[in-house]
Amino acid sequence: MRRPAHTALLAAGLAAALGLAAWWVGGDGYVEGGPQIRSSLRTSPDGVAALSRAVERLGTPAAIRTTPFVDADALRGTLVTLEPGAPPSPREVGAALAWVRQGGTLLYAPRPGGGREAEAQPLLLDSLGLAARPTRDGDGPTLSSGAADDPPAPQWAPHPLTEDLSPPKPVDRTIVRDSAAQAAGDRPAVRIDTLLASSGEEDGLGFAAAVVSVGRGRIVLFASAAPLSNANVGADPLGHLAIRAAVAYTPAPDTVFFDEFHHGVHGLGSPLGAAYDFALRTPAGRAVLHGTLALVAALAFAGVRLGAPRDPRPEERRSPLEHVAALASLYEQAGARSTAALLLTARLARVHGLPAPRSAAEADELFAAVERKPGNQDALDRVRRAWRADPPDLPAIAGGIDQCAERNKAK
Repeated sequence: MRRPAHTALLAAGLAAALGLAAWWVGGDGYVEGGPQIRSSLRTSPDGVAALSRAVERLGTPAAIRTTPFVDADALRGTLVTLEPGAPPSPREVGAALAWVRQGGTLLYAPRPGGGREAEAQPLLLDSLGLAARPTRDGDGPTLSSGAADDPPAPQWAPHPLTEDLSPPKPVDRTIVRDSAAQAAGDRPAVRIDTLLASSGEEDGLGFAAAVVSVGRGRIVLFASAAPLSNANVGADPLGHLAIRAAVAYTPAPDTVFFDEFHHGVHGLGSPLGAAYDFALRTPAGRAVLHGTLALVAALAFAGVRLGAPRDPRPEERRSPLEHVAALASLYEQAGARSTAALLLTARLARVHGLPAPRSAAEADELFAAVERKPGNQDALDRVRRAWRADPPDLPAIAGGIDQCAERNKAK
């Protein structure tokens, strides 16, 4: 039977192995070819945790924001919103632009997939009179140098943020001025300092990165957040540019806040709530929960006794006569009649309250002591003769001792 400590150790090992397997299978939710989530909480290739940590290593605090831009804590520091999965509402866009006009800084990259119609464009871009466009084929980098009909290779525009940066890489998206929005005349006056020029389809020269000045503040605008992701930020100069902008435009003791609310993170919650969400709302959590319940049930079942315990099987005991016969046979086969005679004589000692003899000499002393008591002479003579026989006459010894015992009972 296993000891309780062994059972507990086995259960802990199984639970740990199950949890490790679930963590290994579940990972951090990243799926190759799935939706790209530019979250600072993700260390997968599509996240921007490396960007956040690079800003911190350069001495500028970084944190997350899990509340909307309105009806919550005020906007402050530098706000980073990269390809939000849930676009900001019109009220939020208005609040963010008002905050920028008062001196705030926003690092922004629109989510890809917008069409050419103004209403399909990200609301923040539309509010600035801008629009996102793919490059000519939309299937990858198309900017190159070479043939006369190809657009020029991308080059950094003169700006403090672009000094000493490595040559830029081709881009697959660009931001251009939206002529329809400009004609409407209800857009705020902005100044665009291009950092990296690119070409948009049928729209002339656009940009892949720029500083858009709005009032006393600015929006550092990126056509795509892909260069800022964990997979590319270390090798793409646009990623270095984003780090420079975040550090340069965030004076101490302000903080760079990464917008997680529009990635679906609406507060970190309590540890109990996080455990509940993991156990019931994620595949890995459900696997761990089901395995744990099965393990607990197995341990509980192992400790439950089904029915009353069975009585132990009764031992088969030999009768006294059978035991004596077996013992006599053993002594006879061993030729130990003297030992058997001593064992028989021990009864004579018990009858008279004397110590049992352990040798022939002690047996003679016992006989002498018993002889001094009246009424034992005949029986004692019979025992002595049996002792002197060669080999000792065991039946006669037993008979004489029985005769002595009966006479002592009669007294």
